[in-house]
Amino acid sequence: MQTLSPPRALLASLGYPAVLASSLLLAEGLLALRAPAGLIATLTFLLALGLTLLLERALPHDPRARFDPEDALWLAVTGGVQGAWQLAWMLLDAALAPVVVAWIRPQGGLHGAPVALQIAAALLLAEAVKYTLHRAAHTRPGVWPYHAAHHRPAQVYALNGARMHPVNLVWNLAADALVPLLLGLDLRAVVLLSALRNAVAALQHANATLRLKGWNLVFSTPDLHRWHHAVDPRHARANYGSTLIVWDLLLGTRALPEGDPGRYGIEGEILAPQGIRTQLREPWA
Repeated sequence: MQTLSPPRALLASLGYPAVLASSLLLAEGLLALRAPAGLIATLTFLLALGLTLLLERALPHDPRARFDPEDALWLAVTGGVQGAWQLAWMLLDAALAPVVVAWIRPQGGLHGAPVALQIAAALLLAEAVKYTLHRAAHTRPGVWPYHAAHHRPAQVYALNGARMHPVNLVWNLAADALVPLLLGLDLRAVVLLSALRNAVAALQHANATLRLKGWNLVFSTPDLHRWHHAVDPRHARANYGSTLIVWDLLLGTRALPEGDPGRYGIEGEILAPQGIRTQLREPWA
């Protein structure tokens, strides 16, 4: 752990919860203004990403990390996929939601339950699906090519979290969208859940020195996720959680060794979407 001046030590302790709280408070404020859920999701992510970039400037974990222009292309690709997904979901939602909710609510869906309970249930279920797919992406040859692009960078910082194959992105979005619908969540729970996910996602790749001891037992923090991006597959085969780390804890795949991974990225090559070349290691070998 770096020795920090008192103001920077305070920022290191408060930075992570402050970004989470800011995203949730913005979501609550926009809900009060009756803003569309899709707009709230976009704005909470942009706020969390902006605050994360400021933390990287104030408390750099690796001062050698630099912006890679290729990340701008990946941001455009993933942003386009997410935009198309949101448009398709909006077109289908009016027809699907009443049918699904009409079936679920008489069966005991979570509509009307405490918001915290709704969020916890949806997170646990969606994270179980995403954990399973993410672990398979590191252990099954047929799934790995759709995840390899995410592991190419030789550095870990906020903006390269957007490097994601469209298939990989869609399976994450599908779990995030379908689970709340199937559980019959209230709109407020859906929006706050999205805001929480967005904040954790923005922070996950942060190149910032943050004090995260307690948070490392709940969320997929940058301390944990750096090890997942290590070149050494013995370290990379861990910390599969997307938002929560709970399934890693329960299934024995959470890892937080002493020190620092040192080297990030993967070896070999595979052709990624939009002609971007990315590295390929066979992690199941």
